[in-house]
Amino acid sequence: MKPLFPVVLLCILSLQLNAQWTNGQNASYVIGQANFTANAAATTAAGLNKPWGLAVDDANQKLYVVDWGNHRVLRYALPITQNHPAAELVLGQADFTHGSGNRGAGGVTANTLNYPKGIAVYHDTLWVADYSSERVLRFDNAHAITTNGAGANAALGGASALTGYGAGTGQSGFYPGGLFVDNNGNLYVIDVNAHRILRFNNPSAKASNANADGVLGQPDYTTTSPGTTASKLNNPYDGAFIGTTLFVADYGNHRVLKFNNAAAAANGAAADGVFGAADFTSAWSGTDVTWLINNAAKATGYPVGVAATGNGELLVGQNLPRISIFENAVSIANFSPADNVLGQPDLNTLNKATAQNSFPGDMRDVVYSNSLNQLFVADFDGNRVLVFSSSVTGIGATAETPKQFGLSQNYPNPFNPSTVIKYQIVKNSMVTLRVFDLLGREVTTLVNGMKPAGAYTATFNAVNLPSGAYFCRLTANAVQMEKGQASTFIETKRLLLLK
Repeated sequence: MKPLFPVVLLCILSLQLNAQWTNGQNASYVIGQANFTANAAATTAAGLNKPWGLAVDDANQKLYVVDWGNHRVLRYALPITQNHPAAELVLGQADFTHGSGNRGAGGVTANTLNYPKGIAVYHDTLWVADYSSERVLRFDNAHAITTNGAGANAALGGASALTGYGAGTGQSGFYPGGLFVDNNGNLYVIDVNAHRILRFNNPSAKASNANADGVLGQPDYTTTSPGTTASKLNNPYDGAFIGTTLFVADYGNHRVLKFNNAAAAANGAAADGVFGAADFTSAWSGTDVTWLINNAAKATGYPVGVAATGNGELLVGQNLPRISIFENAVSIANFSPADNVLGQPDLNTLNKATAQNSFPGDMRDVVYSNSLNQLFVADFDGNRVLVFSSSVTGIGATAETPKQFGLSQNYPNPFNPSTVIKYQIVKNSMVTLRVFDLLGREVTTLVNGMKPAGAYTATFNAVNLPSGAYFCRLTANAVQMEKGQASTFIETKRLLLLK
């Protein structure tokens, strides 16, 4: 179907789209509290007690929050449209009003949690780091679970990990903290006590006692000592990918390490870059105030969470407390200053407060939704999750509202296995962005929801699809158009997947 009115595409194919942030900007919404100044812990469908891990499922519009102090995981429907929303599902507890570890019974079963920490989602498979039970639980078709307290489908971490404690050490055992996945679905488990990151390829096909396929931070699977070198870690917390480049929050060394082509790296491989430190062998002590004042814009003190946008930005949550934002993170030099900051009015200020634009103390995970252009921050000490909204515009272009609706050709094209799709909306519209195969069968829905006027990006990951031609269709139903203009815009682009 052709557009119902002529469209002249803006020349944006050569522009890189970046999220736009304002230093110290206010959060849009708060989860877990009735307002931005409250911070009491609660065990309810709308309350939180020390939130830790976060995961966003853009395809199914779900947010998962690890509620560490209540030994549970909460699922929320996206988008968040009000403060203090109620969760729609709880895992780890039978209902929303109980919050004891292992449900107070002491036994480790498929439906219990005991101080969970990290969480990740990939193609609707949810992974939960059940730290004190030394295992990672797997929940299949997570967005479709309807029963509170449902049991996991499988686990990693040892022979009895689904119905008992995991192994805790070695190539198959760990004390799991952060979790994250790459674009091919490989699962990375941060083993807190061993100062390392374990990689599990094709994790859904692995048995509970399966060995990891790779390790970073240690030269082998038996060494567990921390260190301050290009190949060692000290109490890592989190990781995130931009393309094939991995960024690791190395908490104990007050730095973020960058590993190029991490999935193919040899065991114990050296990092290729570093943020927050001038080199790989020195680190801020955490007590030298003079150093921090002189290097505040470059510092990544106490990094606890890292998130990546589809536009190449790295967002680093730190217990200073703030979120530093680095544009073009893959290519910038070591010890570069951040470009923007959230939680503080500027990169040189380090205040603490429970407010709409600041944090009272320690934070944990950060995660970015590319479909909603929103950052979610686990405010651990504030017993809340803050939602920050960004706008998306082109570098070298103005931040003005686009003049025409438009769907750009994906880049790269051909691609393998993921590609970025850019589009722009003139008016507030109900937007869908869907991918079809040659037979007209829908492969996936990348966007399905209300969007304000602006320019956006979406990422299509075809790791589980065969080579061939696919079609991406943008449909925008505008809420209100000028007289004489059609209210529906449709445009289609051809995508070529070559493996």
